[in-house]
Amino acid sequence: RIAGARQLRPIVGMRKIGNRYRLHGGPGWVLVGDALHHKDPIDTQGIYDALIESKRLAALLLSFHQGVLPWDKVLSGYQDAISQETLEMFKQTTRAVKSLYQDIPAVILRTAMRWLMQDPAYRRQSVQFIARAVSPANWLTAGLVFGAIGRGIKRDLEQIYFSE
Repeated sequence: RIAGARQLRPIVGMRKIGNRYRLHGGPGWVLVGDALHHKDPIDTQGIYDALIESKRLAALLLSFHQGVLPWDKVLSGYQDAISQETLEMFKQTTRAVKSLYQDIPAVILRTAMRWLMQDPAYRRQSVQFIARAVSPANWLTAGLVFGAIGRGIKRDLEQIYFSE
């Protein structure tokens, strides 16, 4: 369907997005989703964060409307829930974004990224990270990265010497 397609405009992206949390709530109001906290979309977590924040807030609001919790407890409970659910991913995202702005020679970056992206173990762990099946705090281990690079070097050498 796209055989005859052509690019009409240049691809445009954003750099250096402001990663931050805002005040989560006050007397009679609360924030969720990007209004509350947002980060670079590199980790594809925006909708997850908005949904989990809404879910946690809904439970607290229900308790408030049933007279179980006062508003100040709703706010403190919501702040705790936000921190518990989103802070580690936020830290991981900001570390990843910071690494994108380091001066790494392009040839090394392209080669290492190719090795990582082609590695089944790295891809599997990446999907688990994005799905939050593994903790954002420790998903990217040295063993995973060096293993993927080693397997990438091996693949390249095999292709050079055994492709005939």
